[in-house]
Amino acid sequence: MKRIIRTQSAAALCLTLGVIPFPILTATDVIFLVQPADATVTAGHQIAFEWNANMVAETIQATWFLGSTQIAAASGRVCVITPVAADDRKTVHAVVRGNAKGLGSPPVGPTATRLAQLRVLPAGTANPPAITAPAVGAILQPAIGAAGNYPTFRATGNYLSWSYRYSNEPEGQWHTYAKVGLAAVVDLAVQPPIPRPRTTTMTMRVTDDAGVSATRTWAINLPNTAPVAAVAAFAPPHFVAFRGHPMQIDAANGLRRFSSDDEGDPLTFRLSGTNPDLVVQADGSLVYTPPPTPGPTANVVAGQYIANDGTADSVANSIVITVMNGPGDLNRDGAVTAEDLQVIIQHFGETRTVGQP
Repeated sequence: MKRIIRTQSAAALCLTLGVIPFPILTATDVIFLVQPADATVTAGHQIAFEWNANMVAETIQATWFLGSTQIAAASGRVCVITPVAADDRKTVHAVVRGNAKGLGSPPVGPTATRLAQLRVLPAGTANPPAITAPAVGAILQPAIGAAGNYPTFRATGNYLSWSYRYSNEPEGQWHTYAKVGLAAVVDLAVQPPIPRPRTTTMTMRVTDDAGVSATRTWAINLPNTAPVAAVAAFAPPHFVAFRGHPMQIDAANGLRRFSSDDEGDPLTFRLSGTNPDLVVQADGSLVYTPPPTPGPTANVVAGQYIANDGTADSVANSIVITVMNGPGDLNRDGAVTAEDLQVIIQHFGETRTVGQP
């Protein structure tokens, strides 16, 4: 879940910080989802700060401060500054106002974000990029549902750009985080693509404004999810079961085509319940022998099957097979009679493309 911190009212926080308080429009607090993060930067290099809150985007207004001085050019969610040596140990924060999300969208603010501590190194001082959080050996949690999961990624360096990749993606493929210059990223969900083996890792890379990079890799906690078995439908022109005759479907064309597993685990298959006319093999191949009783062409639920990934079963789903009378029923009236012989005589010597009537 996102890191949620409820702030004090603007007046209480400003008095605590020794800043001139702003008038209060309402007693409703702002819940900040992203806060300005402490940062170290070399004098003359840019650094960015960001905030966000559960407010209606169109109503948001922000005023940024470096120490007690308003930053004239900054008014949105992201503030970019170029500190000088005299700014060392000053703080950066925003005062925000707008309308809260929810019933009635009540007005909130002005309310101050937390203070970010700014450390400014003397001009020319090396400040190589380095990732500081999560710690080495930490295990990341994947996104869960719509809310997702948002670890806090922190790094030091001058005006960093962020990129990341997962080990189950093609080598050399990197995703670029849209916002540049931040010392912390807290709104990035861990979401490796499917299929995702349980050994999947995430690598973060930060690159400073001189093109120097640093990386760190973490394991991802990927609990097993049950496989999914979809309806397995076998129909013409490739699959037809004739009444009274066994139809065999090999593993390559069998149940494996209708099943999936998020972790990419090998699947095995079995019949759900019993049906003497249907045999399901572990590799997904099957044999179905429909009863010999004549009848019209129909899609028959031959039975149900279950896929297993070695740990969990899927929900059972249907095997649907198109069944028709044997090859002798040429006029498709549901029975083999002398009239079918007349069809042979009538069309004897003709050439037809398979699948045409």
